[in-house]
Amino acid sequence: MILKNKNILAISFLSILAIGNQAQAFPYIHSPYVEKGETVVELKTEFKADDAADDSWGTELEAGYGVTDFWLPKIGVEFEDEGGDEDAEVTKLFFENKFQLAPKDSLFLDPGLLLEYARSLNGGQDEVEAALLLSKEVGKFMNKSEIGVSRAFGDGHDHGTSYAFSYGLYYDYKEGFEFGAEWFSNFGDFSDSFDEQDHSVGPVAIFDLTEGTELETGALFGVTDAAPDVTLKAVLEFEF
Repeated sequence: MILKNKNILAISFLSILAIGNQAQAFPYIHSPYVEKGETVVELKTEFKADDAADDSWGTELEAGYGVTDFWLPKIGVEFEDEGGDEDAEVTKLFFENKFQLAPKDSLFLDPGLLLEYARSLNGGQDEVEAALLLSKEVGKFMNKSEIGVSRAFGDGHDHGTSYAFSYGLYYDYKEGFEFGAEWFSNFGDFSDSFDEQDHSVGPVAIFDLTEGTELETGALFGVTDAAPDVTLKAVLEFEF
């Protein structure tokens, strides 16, 4: 049964704020929609270039299945190479659940909730993340946004709370091709100045390669000292 009570939106939002964050490790904005019976496989890759740090890359591979018309669970694994003399390694195993909170177009904004547990595989900290997903289609334009939070736990974990936000605007130029722009912000716990926070913005293009196969590419440019100078990203998604 799809959640229709508007009070659920307020409860979900308050639950997210209660967690705390380092959300949106990979620069990707999720949609709130779920399709029952659909299998989804995603390969996400990013490369970060920064004059003040070693170049690095990361890859996520995940798969999920629409169990109902409002619940999509996923499981995935992350690989990272932090550059320098470090070798690439498997860093975490994560379990994700996406919930569509209302039927499409039944509210002014289409809402969803994303919950994730990440288990460290290299001696790091485990983490719980949550994000409120919002989407709105206006003519040929699509708006998507995430308000995300997370909390690390385990030995030596950071007790601070931080917050993240992202927004994307996309234009359906023609069948099989969209383009737009995205903004990603990681605020930390708001104790840092704006330039000490991680803020990036850049263009994105989305291609329908075949039926059920989509490629998203983008380039993000840091607007603060704490953000990487350039982040290149690609997301290959299969739906069947």
